[in-house]
Amino acid sequence: MIINLVPQIKLAIIDDHKAWREKLSEMLVTVGFNIIITATNGNVCLLDISMPVMDGYETAEKLRESYPKIKILAFSMDTDETVIARVITSGANGFIPKGVSLKELKNAIVEVYNTGFHL
Repeated sequence: MIINLVPQIKLAIIDDHKAWREKLSEMLVTVGFNIIITATNGNVCLLDISMPVMDGYETAEKLRESYPKIKILAFSMDTDETVIARVITSGANGFIPKGVSLKELKNAIVEVYNTGFHL
């Protein structure tokens, strides 16, 4: 049942590392996601917390203001509880560490899409 929903999910990936964005996009396409780059057309945004110009906290707040229906799944190498709490407070629907398997990432994206939350 979850597999049938994957093609319906439009996924935006926001990360400051181009190589990571490209590799992550390639991996997620292999499990059936439709990857887009701009959040304006997406319904799930995979958002890096640590970015140099506008961090994930501020980006989540701005996305939530402009696109209240978008689902935001934040991700980071930093898994400190205060980081996770802050990004959720900023408007993210969930958090997942960057080191998870592709299967875990896929399940988290689908869960955020279906339920509006993942942690």
